[in-house]
Amino acid sequence: MSTITVQLPETLAESLRREVLPPDKAIIKALEEWLEKRRQERAKEAKKLERERVWEAMRSTGLWRSQEDQRAFMERLMSTLGLDARELPSHEELRQELEGVPPLSELIIAERDEGR
Repeated sequence: MSTITVQLPETLAESLRREVLPPDKAIIKALEEWLEKRRQERAKEAKKLERERVWEAMRSTGLWRSQEDQRAFMERLMSTLGLDARELPSHEELRQELEGVPPLSELIIAERDEGR
């Protein structure tokens, strides 16, 4: 065990003497609690930094885009293709048009099976 000399303000030292725990035990307990709290704060901060790093990597590689970026991209694409959003079919019209067409995943699996 290590020995550390600590100078405390008189009011704190007096309060410590009135506690049920002996001063050395109270200080050890307080330090253990403080160190555990610091460990948890550092772990939380590390997790936050990791999350931010992952989001930044996803943004920089184009795996994730904000809604504003997606909207701007679609507007540029539609403009390039000479399309107007008002001319695009509604969700219901698309649903009716695609009725009876199997999901794309099923078509891909069928194509893979044919290639064997």
